[in-house]
Amino acid sequence: MKTLFFATTNENKINEVKNILDIPNLNLIVPQNFNIKETGKTFKENSLIKAKALFEILNKNQNVFGEDSGLCIEALNLEPGIYSKRYDIYKLCKKLNTNEKNQLILDLMKNEKNRNAYFICNISYISKNSQILNFEGILKGKIALSLNDNKNYGFGYDSIFLTKNNKKLSDLKLEEKNKISHRGIAFLKFKKFLLESLFNSQT
Repeated sequence: MKTLFFATTNENKINEVKNILDIPNLNLIVPQNFNIKETGKTFKENSLIKAKALFEILNKNQNVFGEDSGLCIEALNLEPGIYSKRYDIYKLCKKLNTNEKNQLILDLMKNEKNRNAYFICNISYISKNSQILNFEGILKGKIALSLNDNKNYGFGYDSIFLTKNNKKLSDLKLEEKNKISHRGIAFLKFKKFLLESLFNSQT
């Protein structure tokens, strides 16, 4: 049994990652009450900040990884970007619920013809011997003209993001989403690495 620690407390991300990293004999552990301030200027910097913080907490003797992801919109100068989770505070200095944040994006995009956008995910992995590796995934698409009122799946900005097949991410079941999403792409790369290294290792 191999143990891997995930530096997050986001239940939605945990569910998606567990679905992708379905490796036999992998014990994926999520720390309780993990709360690290994201002070990086890029997704890579923020994922590494989280990974390093957990690596320190675990006395530098466990394999850990952090993840940071978000939505980048061309017409909004690639915002919300690294502020995707807290775009309401960044833009309005007040807390909004998920639908309100999605509506904020739609309002800002109201008169924009260029609706190109992409989701990005970066994973930072730190091994017991302090090796650091990064894995990235990108999903290109467009910002929809309206919210998905019949949202069944997904979270965050999924209900306003159109894939190349003109489907909103929130219309896709978890297994479908993980096949094409930014997080799915990044974690499949990570999974391949784990199978080739961690599970072939004798340590």
